[in-house]
Amino acid sequence: MGCMNSKKSDRLERAPNSKYMLWRDAVNDLLAAYGGQFKDIVIPVRLVILFCDGTSKHLDYSLRHNGLVQKSAFYNLRRTLVSFMEAPYCFYGDYLSFYNNVHHDKFNCIVNIVVIDC
Repeated sequence: MGCMNSKKSDRLERAPNSKYMLWRDAVNDLLAAYGGQFKDIVIPVRLVILFCDGTSKHLDYSLRHNGLVQKSAFYNLRRTLVSFMEAPYCFYGDYLSFYNNVHHDKFNCIVNIVVIDC
Protein backbone atom coordinates (compact mmCIF):
# COMPACT_ATOMS: atom_id res chain seq x y z
CA MET A 1 0.00 0.00 0.00
CA GLY A 2 2.86 2.40 0.71
CA CYS A 3 4.26 1.87 -2.78
CA MET A 4 0.98 2.84 -4.41
CA ASN A 5 0.86 6.14 -2.53
CA SER A 6 4.45 7.02 -3.38
CA LYS A 7 3.85 6.34 -7.08
CA LYS A 8 0.85 8.64 -7.13
CA SER A 9 2.65 11.45 -5.34
CA ASP A 10 5.63 10.98 -7.69
CA ARG A 11 3.26 11.36 -10.64
CA LEU A 12 1.94 14.66 -9.27
CA GLU A 13 5.43 16.01 -8.60
CA ARG A 14 6.95 14.76 -11.87
CA ALA A 15 4.32 16.35 -14.10
CA PRO A 16 2.76 19.26 -12.23
CA ASN A 17 1.28 20.70 -15.44
CA SER A 18 -0.32 17.48 -16.64
CA LYS A 19 -4.03 17.43 -17.38
CA TYR A 20 -6.41 15.20 -15.49
CA MET A 21 -9.40 13.90 -17.41
CA LEU A 22 -11.05 12.40 -14.31
CA TRP A 23 -11.76 14.26 -11.07
CA ARG A 24 -11.16 11.05 -9.09
CA ASP A 25 -7.58 10.69 -10.38
CA ALA A 26 -6.65 14.24 -9.37
CA VAL A 27 -8.19 13.83 -5.91
CA ASN A 28 -6.40 10.52 -5.33
CA ASP A 29 -3.05 12.02 -6.35
CA LEU A 30 -3.55 15.08 -4.13
CA LEU A 31 -4.56 12.96 -1.15
CA ALA A 32 -1.57 10.66 -1.68
CA ALA A 33 0.88 13.55 -1.96
CA TYR A 34 -0.51 16.06 0.56
CA GLY A 35 -3.14 14.29 2.68
CA GLY A 36 -3.27 15.65 6.23
CA GLN A 37 -1.21 18.76 5.40
CA PHE A 38 -2.27 22.41 5.28
CA LYS A 39 -1.95 23.69 1.71
CA ASP A 40 -3.32 26.36 -0.60
CA ILE A 41 -4.63 24.58 -3.69
CA VAL A 42 -5.89 26.08 -6.94
CA ILE A 43 -7.51 23.69 -9.42
CA PRO A 44 -8.28 25.30 -12.80
CA VAL A 45 -11.03 23.29 -14.49
CA ARG A 46 -11.90 23.48 -18.20
CA LEU A 47 -15.58 23.18 -19.09
CA VAL A 48 -17.43 23.15 -22.38
CA ILE A 49 -20.72 25.04 -22.43
CA LEU A 50 -23.15 23.92 -25.12
CA PHE A 51 -25.79 26.46 -26.08
CA CYS A 52 -29.30 25.84 -27.43
CA ASP A 53 -28.34 27.18 -30.89
CA GLY A 54 -25.67 24.48 -31.28
CA THR A 55 -22.63 26.63 -30.54
CA SER A 56 -20.16 25.91 -27.75
CA LYS A 57 -17.67 27.79 -25.62
CA HIS A 58 -14.65 26.63 -23.63
CA LEU A 59 -14.54 28.11 -20.16
CA ASP A 60 -11.90 27.90 -17.44
CA TYR A 61 -13.09 28.02 -13.84
CA SER A 62 -10.78 27.97 -10.81
CA LEU A 63 -11.56 26.07 -7.64
CA ARG A 64 -9.66 27.25 -4.57
CA HIS A 65 -9.01 25.54 -1.26
CA ASN A 66 -7.02 26.86 1.68
CA GLY A 67 -6.67 24.44 4.56
CA LEU A 68 -6.29 20.80 5.45
CA VAL A 69 -6.03 18.44 2.47
CA GLN A 70 -8.63 15.75 3.13
CA LYS A 71 -11.39 13.97 1.26
CA SER A 72 -14.20 16.19 2.57
CA ALA A 73 -12.47 19.28 1.16
CA PHE A 74 -12.63 17.76 -2.33
CA TYR A 75 -16.31 16.87 -1.87
CA ASN A 76 -16.95 20.55 -1.17
CA LEU A 77 -14.89 21.64 -4.19
CA ARG A 78 -16.79 19.22 -6.41
CA ARG A 79 -20.09 20.53 -5.06
CA THR A 80 -18.93 24.07 -5.90
CA LEU A 81 -18.08 22.94 -9.42
CA VAL A 82 -21.46 21.27 -9.91
CA SER A 83 -23.23 24.41 -8.65
CA PHE A 84 -21.30 26.52 -11.14
CA MET A 85 -22.15 24.10 -13.94
CA GLU A 86 -25.87 24.39 -13.09
CA ALA A 87 -25.75 28.16 -13.67
CA PRO A 88 -22.50 29.24 -15.37
CA TYR A 89 -21.59 32.89 -15.03
CA CYS A 90 -18.82 35.36 -15.81
CA PHE A 91 -17.81 38.81 -14.63
CA TYR A 92 -17.76 41.89 -16.85
CA GLY A 93 -15.90 44.40 -14.76
CA ASP A 94 -17.83 44.59 -11.51
CA TYR A 95 -20.97 42.97 -12.94
CA LEU A 96 -21.99 39.34 -12.68
CA SER A 97 -23.61 37.96 -15.82
CA PHE A 98 -25.13 34.51 -16.31
CA TYR A 99 -24.78 32.78 -19.68
CA ASN A 100 -28.09 32.69 -21.57
CA ASN A 101 -29.60 29.76 -23.47
CA VAL A 102 -27.30 27.12 -21.99
CA HIS A 103 -28.31 23.64 -23.06
CA HIS A 104 -25.80 21.87 -20.82
CA ASP A 105 -22.17 21.87 -19.62
CA LYS A 106 -19.52 19.21 -19.86
CA PHE A 107 -16.48 18.71 -17.68
CA ASN A 108 -13.48 18.61 -20.01
CA CYS A 109 -10.40 18.36 -17.79
CA ILE A 110 -8.41 19.73 -14.89
CA VAL A 111 -5.85 21.94 -16.61
CA ASN A 112 -3.21 21.76 -13.88
CA ILE A 113 -2.98 21.82 -10.11
CA VAL A 114 -1.17 24.55 -8.20
CA VAL A 115 -0.17 23.69 -4.63
CA ILE A 116 1.33 26.33 -2.36
CA ASP A 117 2.65 25.70 1.16
CA CYS A 118 0.75 27.56 3.89
